[in-house]
This record gives sequence, C-alpha cells and structure tokens, in this order.
Amino acid sequence: MRNGRLLRRLAVAALAPCAAACDTGTEPVLGGEYLGMLDSPFAAEGAALIEITHPDIREVSAPGRILVAQGTTERTVRLMLLNPPRNQNGGPIAFVVRMAPGARPPEAEVLAVAAPNNLARGFVGAYAVRFTRLGPDEGRSPPLPAPPAGPPPPVSWARLVAPFFPGGKRLEPEEEIRVDRAGNGNQVLDLGDVRGYTHAYPGVTPPQTTWSR
Repeated sequence: MRNGRLLRRLAVAALAPCAAACDTGTEPVLGGEYLGMLDSPFAAEGAALIEITHPDIREVSAPGRILVAQGTTERTVRLMLLNPPRNQNGGPIAFVVRMAPGARPPEAEVLAVAAPNNLARGFVGAYAVRFTRLGPDEGRSPPLPAPPAGPPPPVSWARLVAPFFPGGKRLEPEEEIRVDRAGNGNQVLDLGDVRGYTHAYPGVTPPQTTWSR
C-alpha cells in the first residue's frame, strides 16, 4: 500500500515539468482590422490629427467621417479625421486600420484635436488612441452622404489640408484669413478651421477616401 502511494507521487512529480512546458497559454490573434478610438476626456470631438506608426500598416478607412491620410514615411501614416461638419455636436473620433497578418496594432500619437464647436483643444497630451481588434462584421458605419454643392470654395480642398502634412505648402496670408473666418476666427490656422470651412463650403469636401499601401 505504501509502495503504491509512493509510485503515484513519483509519477505526478515526473509529469509536472512536462505539464509546465507544454502549457504555452493562448496567444492573442494578431493582424487583420483594428478599430482605433480617440480616448478623450470629453464626450465628443470635432476633429483630430493623428499619426500611426508600424511597418505593417496596410489600409486606413473611416466610415462616416471625413478622412485625409498620407504616408509620411515607410512606417508612419498621418490621419486627419473630421466628424461631419453639419453635426454641431461632434461625436467620437474613430478609424479602422488593417494590419498585415500577425502584426500588432500601430503606435499612435495625437497631434491636434478640435472640439465640436471647432475651437482647438489646448492639451493634446491628455489624449490617446485605443485599438480593439474587429471581427468580420464589426466597425462598419454607413458612408457619409454626398455633401450639397453650396457656393464655390475660394480655397481648394488640396490647398486647404496641405499645411497639416509634412512638405505641404502653406496658404497665402489672405487664404489663411478667409479660412479662419469660416472656421473658429481665432486668427490662427488650425484643425478647427478646416472643419468650419467644410461647413461653410460643403462642396469642397471630396468623396470619402481610403488610404492603402
């Protein structure tokens, strides 16, 4: 009887290292699509300028929002995200990024934020971006409706957004004044002015685009 108990103890002791070595845990599923959500101290925002960095970014889209995206290096993509300008209450700032198989979500830096009233937020250090992996049917919002034509814009869309991206040409002084007056009127060209300008001249906004590498 005593020998039987001893044999069982020895068998358990022999199996324990194998069990520890063989139990590798469940690895998280990586790659595919992630929802990037601006973590804001407020309930809603009007616009944000964000840089995401990773060598395996494949595509960025923002259903239901105005998206301007530019690959600034082989690893970095700068995003300008505007909630619909006619929605004066703003809303969450979110986008979808598709990563290569096996890749983790990118790092993100918030460069500028504008409130729903298009005034610039003065403390972007309080903001971050959270990423959540999406399933096949998640993260899909209806596309923006086509904006009404409205009056012809005095400053084109390409000229309007260029100063916010590396290498972009600055607006002429009279153009900056015109855009600022249509935006938040603080005498500084900022992200809120872009959103306000698209409200004053809805026809300036191009069809929603998707950036891909």
